[in-house]
Amino acid sequence: MRKPITLAIAAAIAGAGAATAPMQNLSAATSMPYKVIAPKNALPASRNDAELLQDYGSFALYRTATRSIASTQGVLAASADMDVLQFTAQPFDTQRGSLNPPAPFSLQAASGPSLQVVQFVGPVKKEWLDALAAHGVVPVQYVASNGYIVWADEAAQAALSNLRNSMSWLQYASPYYGFLKVDPHLQQRLSANAASTDEVDVTVQIYRHDGDDATRQFVESKGLLPPAQQAPLPTPVPAPGGRAQPRRFLATRDPSPPLHGSRAANPSTGPGEAHGPVPFPSLRAP
Repeated sequence: MRKPITLAIAAAIAGAGAATAPMQNLSAATSMPYKVIAPKNALPASRNDAELLQDYGSFALYRTATRSIASTQGVLAASADMDVLQFTAQPFDTQRGSLNPPAPFSLQAASGPSLQVVQFVGPVKKEWLDALAAHGVVPVQYVASNGYIVWADEAAQAALSNLRNSMSWLQYASPYYGFLKVDPHLQQRLSANAASTDEVDVTVQIYRHDGDDATRQFVESKGLLPPAQQAPLPTPVPAPGGRAQPRRFLATRDPSPPLHGSRAANPSTGPGEAHGPVPFPSLRAP
């Protein structure tokens, strides 16, 4: 008997035999909950209503107590979404909000090497990406605003947790939860008829890593079609400098390209110099 498509897809995303880990606490507010980007020297250091978070040379990032602040160059307005990770499946504010997983997903994550999500305090600096890489954390895909999907094994995940607790430039780190990878069109279909046993064509992308053959076999095992009948995807082309690219496998009869799981945009500064955006795991309904 076939499992409902919601359970099958949740299992395919979560993995097999995985231990679980609770989501970190998304605590909120400070006495200065707003962030303002100001031109150089627009806010003197002597002011007590603005706290300098990061200096970028030609501009600086400040924390303020109000939504706008007077400066030497006029009134500056706080950014409304600087702390929001713009995942298409569920945008959320990492400092004030919380994630709400749709059934049958939960805020639990598989143990072992996996994709993680980080968010920096402001526009991304290359030195921050270099610091992650120095601890074995591999940047994969930029996510607006000021975020990255990264790859980390267990040692790198421990290092990432330490960085989150010790470095002011890293304000959020958590697993890349399964429901954030599901295209909203597919999620709507699941929500409309969660108990359905109908066939659904989906595209699954996986990140190229040492264990990706086992991941591929696991994903293929969840499909109704045997691998020989599954539509092929082009062989990935290595990135300049040998940087790992995602490896994609299709558990579907639909060869159309997948939709991305986040609203990725070029970072304001820094990460575009490190590497360009690349695809990352998603699922799509036809």
